[in-house]
Amino acid sequence: MNTNTNTLRTRAQNRIRDVQTKFVDDPLYALPIAFQSPHSALMYLNDLLKEQRSDGFLPHFAFPEGEIAAPPVFGFLAEVVCDIAPETQLLQSLLREMYPKILAYHTWLYENRDAEEDGILYSVHPAESYFDDSPQWDTVDGKNARVQCPLFNAFAVRSAESMMKIGGRLKCDVTPFREQHDLGTHCVNEKLWDDYQGVYHSFDLNANRLIPGDTAANVLLLFACIPVQEQAENLLENLKSEYFLGTAAEPLYTYATYDTTHPNADFSRKNRGAVNPFFSWLFCRGLWRFEMWRAADRVREDLYDAANKNGFRDYYDARKNVDMATPENECPLTAAFVLDLMRIEEKMVGKDREGGLAAL
Repeated sequence: MNTNTNTLRTRAQNRIRDVQTKFVDDPLYALPIAFQSPHSALMYLNDLLKEQRSDGFLPHFAFPEGEIAAPPVFGFLAEVVCDIAPETQLLQSLLREMYPKILAYHTWLYENRDAEEDGILYSVHPAESYFDDSPQWDTVDGKNARVQCPLFNAFAVRSAESMMKIGGRLKCDVTPFREQHDLGTHCVNEKLWDDYQGVYHSFDLNANRLIPGDTAANVLLLFACIPVQEQAENLLENLKSEYFLGTAAEPLYTYATYDTTHPNADFSRKNRGAVNPFFSWLFCRGLWRFEMWRAADRVREDLYDAANKNGFRDYYDARKNVDMATPENECPLTAAFVLDLMRIEEKMVGKDREGGLAAL
């Protein structure tokens, strides 16, 4: 680690030190809590799961009204926390308590959000996949939306994979999660993959059409290992366009959330042209899983650079020459994403990368 990276690590550690679970209800906050106390992070996730209905439905805590479902990230986050934590009896006990709750939620999703019985879950609100304000929802009927979003399905597939690993350690029957994982992976590739453009698209069930547009959801599925190698290489081609790299006159941070050349792009909006650190974190983890080292280095280094220059923001203007530094508004989630990438990176020493890959 160089001096700048060590300084960034210290700043990130200081930023998450004051995280209090009493003012947040987002499962993602398990990650900054994990860097203070992994057991507390699992207890935090378990507390959120206590809001589950008897039929398995889990509400999105930021939207208490209606039937907006929580993003299906609980299994994935539990695995990440376990990778940070030393294994203890308390951790095992918490996982054992959480396991049937996460299974019940996944079962509810596949029984209630697979209306076409094609193995692909649909969303009724962009917040269900952390994609609020995304352009892909501009043409969707907001009152009765049924959108098969690649990202929502990727969260479900990745969490099922995580629960297979956790269930194996707990000696639980992982068959339901394996079936959900395999079904979701196959069906997303069958229906949402655009072979011509080499990306994934959302599908609007009400309009019976794919939703066009270059958004982060189109290329982010690497972290769930949904693409095969050839598809992954096609997705990577997106990094070579002005959409990602910008020009010499206006260089961009890698991996903006929307086509930055589009007339409707807005660098000041988190999912309409800015860089979303959560998606950069997922994307870097995905590139590492496919051993796309150089691309991962670029995504990671750009996130570090943005954080160094602007603080730990909820989002960054994709243009590198724009100053956004406002320390009083720094986000502990972004600090945790940076720390987690540093943690995994340190396991990838020289050519022996297996330790790092095992954490993905």
